[in-house]
Amino acid sequence: MPARPIHRFAAEDRHFRGARAGGLSGLTQGAAAIFGVVGYADSARSIRDASWVLDEPPPSSLVDLGDAMSSPPATAMEINKRGGRPFLLAAGIEAALSVFNACPHDVAIVLSSTLPFLPAALGGTRLVCGGIHDLVPAGAVRAWRDKGALLVPATGTAAFDERLSAALLKVQAGSRAVLLFDVGVVDTGHAAGTASVNIGGLSALEVLGGIRQISRRLNVVAFSAIGLQAELDPRGHTELLVAAAVHSAAAAAAGI
Repeated sequence: MPARPIHRFAAEDRHFRGARAGGLSGLTQGAAAIFGVVGYADSARSIRDASWVLDEPPPSSLVDLGDAMSSPPATAMEINKRGGRPFLLAAGIEAALSVFNACPHDVAIVLSSTLPFLPAALGGTRLVCGGIHDLVPAGAVRAWRDKGALLVPATGTAAFDERLSAALLKVQAGSRAVLLFDVGVVDTGHAAGTASVNIGGLSALEVLGGIRQISRRLNVVAFSAIGLQAELDPRGHTELLVAAAVHSAAAAAAGI
C-alpha cells in the first residue's frame, strides 16, 4: 500500500477522484454529494488526496461540493431536497449527527466500537451497530439493547460479514438509512490515524465489505466519516481507507 499521496494539482482543482466539481444547483437524482466542513478541512483534503490512489473507477454520480461554508445540516437538507445524498467527508460526531437528523431516515447504521451515547443522540431511530468492542461497558450495551438496537460485535464465531448480514435481514430491505463510519472501529494495525487505540477491531476489508453490503441492501440517504486524525498515520493508510469507504458506499448506492 502506498505512502501518503501528494495531490499534484492546484488547490482550486482539488477534489475527490472522479467527482464532478460543482454546486448544489447541478445535483441530479441519487447523486452522492461529497462535502467537508470548516474546521476539518485538513482531514477532508487528505481523503480527497488519497482517493487518487484508488484503483477502481469511481461512479459517475459523484459530485464534490468542496468545504461547506454554511452549517452541515443546512447543506444536507439542501442536498436532500435536490434528490442527492449528503456524503460528509470528515467531521466531529456533533456535525455528523446534525446531518443525519436533517435527512429523513428509518434506520441508523453505525460502524463504531465505543460510542455509548448514540442511542440517546439518535432518538427513536432503529440502530444497527457493527464493530462493538468487547471492552464496551455492560451498561452501554444494555442501553443499546433497551433501544432495540441490533449489535454486531467485532469478534465472533462466524465471519463479520455473515453476522452483519444476519442483523441486516431484520431490517426492511430498501429502508432509508444513514451510515456513520467511525474510523476508530478499525484495528489500529490497519488504520493508525485515529485518537484511540483499538486492538482486536475490524480489518480494513471487513469495513469495506460491510459498507458495500449495507449500501446494497438499504437506501443510504446520508454517509459520514468521523474520527480521522491523518497526522497520526504517516503511511497514509487511514485516509486511504476512508476514501475507499466513500467510493464503496457511493458505488453500491448507484448499483455498481
